[in-house]
Amino acid sequence: MAAAAAEALPAARLESVRALSGLFREAQPRETAEESVFQDVLEILTSTSSAIEQSCKDSCGLADVDTCLLLIAECFRCLRNACVECAKNQHVLRNLGLISTSVHLIKLLHGIQIKEELLLTALRCSLQFLGNIAAGNGDSQNSIWKCAFPDLFLTCLPYSDEKIVSYCCMVLFTCLNSERVRELLDPGNLPVALHVLRVYKEQLDSEWSFLIVTEHLLKCPELVKALYAKLSNQERVTLLELMMVKVSDKNSVSSEEMNVFVRHAGFLADCFQEKCGAVLKLTAAAAAEDEVYDLDGISLILDNCSIDDNNPFVSQWAVYAIRNLTEQNEQNQALIAQMERKGLADSSALQSMGLEIQQRDGKLILQSTRKKPS
Repeated sequence: MAAAAAEALPAARLESVRALSGLFREAQPRETAEESVFQDVLEILTSTSSAIEQSCKDSCGLADVDTCLLLIAECFRCLRNACVECAKNQHVLRNLGLISTSVHLIKLLHGIQIKEELLLTALRCSLQFLGNIAAGNGDSQNSIWKCAFPDLFLTCLPYSDEKIVSYCCMVLFTCLNSERVRELLDPGNLPVALHVLRVYKEQLDSEWSFLIVTEHLLKCPELVKALYAKLSNQERVTLLELMMVKVSDKNSVSSEEMNVFVRHAGFLADCFQEKCGAVLKLTAAAAAEDEVYDLDGISLILDNCSIDDNNPFVSQWAVYAIRNLTEQNEQNQALIAQMERKGLADSSALQSMGLEIQQRDGKLILQSTRKKPS
């Protein structure tokens, strides 16, 4: 009898919280909600969190994990709705400690080895709550930053679920200011900025990542320099494109911001001159091929082996360059062979160069397909 009552309790709680979520969609019930209501929601989150935590320690699954996840998601929907344009509820929920409780739950849920929709929904709703409680509320933003930075962002930004990533970017954008942007310069925090840029590169429809870069990151020249040093060539192109987007919209750039972009231009000009100097030195270098290897130039040349209507001869020059770089150079041959094995090099491009990959004794060998003269 007691066991049956215990199983019925989460289901009953779920229905009552679900009713509250619907109620708080309306402004009047939201404004008149009493603190005791939110204390009850906090108690549900705390007890459910403890149950999941204990389950993980005991290495045994919860009897009804689906109901627990549904309950957590509905609690966060309720809190999310309660915060919409309601400073009073933002203040109450923050003082009750629901921000730290939410951050703890997000970390806990991330550690559960279940990648099903119910878990993802709970994570999405928790991030939406943090975004809503922070909206227009400096005290909540301070609390989130203190509780969540950088761990929560390092956890959620690389997530495979686009909604989780987008909501995480929303929270980050809402909490950022000029002082906190400079905190990203710390080596342990820089990955947060790197993840944001990669999110934009991979999800071009992500408005929040775009806003983080253009409205915050690009305003700090020191951060741009630190980011640039860590980016791949393709990621650097993405960063340059975002700079161009920002500068081209002259109506949104103040004179102070334009001065910042002048500093960006000076930095990029120095980088350009440095790389040009390295390329020019290749002609006089005794080992021009180890130079191209070190500059990651082989992959760049291979990228130009495809047909380009705007430059029909570029592929031929690329083929000729690869031929010269690989002739009697085992290091460059091995690099291209490794690219082929990982799927980075196009076999058809290699074949057009008169090259092929063969496996011998567990190793990949790059060799010519042309017959040697007898």
